[in-house]
Amino acid sequence: MKRRQVLAAIGVSTLSGCAALTQGTSNKNSPTTLRDKPGECANSPQWESLQGNPQRTGTYTETSPAFTETTSEVVFGRTVEGTTPVVGEYHIYVTGTDGLYALSRDSKSTVWSKTISDFQSLSPLVVCDLVVFQTGNQISAFDTDDGTLRWDRDFVTGLGEASPLATSDAIYAAEQSSVSSLTFSGERNWEALNGDHAIHGIAASDDRLFVTASVPDDGGGAVHALTLDDGEHEWRTEGIESHGEPVVGPDAVYVLERDGPVHALDRGSGERRWQVDVESSANEAPPTLDIASNTLFTPTNSEVIAIDTESRDVQWRTDVGGSDSGIAKCGDRLYVPGRNVTELDATTGEVLWESTEYAGTGPAAVTSNALWVNAGQELVTFAP
Repeated sequence: MKRRQVLAAIGVSTLSGCAALTQGTSNKNSPTTLRDKPGECANSPQWESLQGNPQRTGTYTETSPAFTETTSEVVFGRTVEGTTPVVGEYHIYVTGTDGLYALSRDSKSTVWSKTISDFQSLSPLVVCDLVVFQTGNQISAFDTDDGTLRWDRDFVTGLGEASPLATSDAIYAAEQSSVSSLTFSGERNWEALNGDHAIHGIAASDDRLFVTASVPDDGGGAVHALTLDDGEHEWRTEGIESHGEPVVGPDAVYVLERDGPVHALDRGSGERRWQVDVESSANEAPPTLDIASNTLFTPTNSEVIAIDTESRDVQWRTDVGGSDSGIAKCGDRLYVPGRNVTELDATTGEVLWESTEYAGTGPAAVTSNALWVNAGQELVTFAP
């Protein structure tokens, strides 16, 4: 999408609330089929979900070449606004306006596609040799190489707005009013958080699943923690209305509240550690966490703000004209979608380059030969 086509201000209506929720019910007897590949492939440094890993940190673990704004190319013309291209071993997986597409990482041409008439406008999930896609009231898994349907599963209440994620042991997906753990063959392990509420985002540590949820017209929200093994409800912190993904650090969970502050919650207990006001975030994008430097990069509707997670000090703030999508960090650079596509120095916040021709509408994906950006209805690459 060209920059002139993007509205000067992006408004998001406020939802609210969180009701009493039941604990998870476990189905220990569900059959489990082992995946075709070793478990560690689920946690490889691929962008297998919206924020790149189960913790949703948004930080790519490898370094990248220096991309430039002068070498851009439109490689696909039917992307769904707000989704992110997802990196697999050989292909890039894209949510198109009529279904799921696999593009070659090298040639950028279409390798295979699946026309789907009723699907969620969310990014796919790549885990091992599966690409998982939300289709109406179903979650479906396709073979990454040729698009063969491997399995699908009906969700009675319909899928919610949270992108699925995977750990080395299971796939976790959100329905409109509950979350489920699935085996890699699509069997359900457990279902939890059944109630009159909306699930907005999920993230995982090595032992817990963290969930942001709210109840429409109720005026509040909450962050929940469930055990990964059986969905037991460990803690709930109320009074935080976030429609984005939680972000998981070594000992804290970070949540950006709509129109409000960034919260740090104790990972084990949910106790509030601190909050930092960031002045009218007004979007659903989560912050990006760099664990190595203890820095939380927070998007707002005008700036990117870098916060020290230990001291709570604001290290820098840079006006990027607004960003309503997650920020990708790779090496010492930040890639910020918004009214422009902007590359920042992660240490200083200095603008390294800015593409005024395209506006990014979803988190970027990074490979060794390209920066992949959803520019509204076009997939654009920037080359080194």
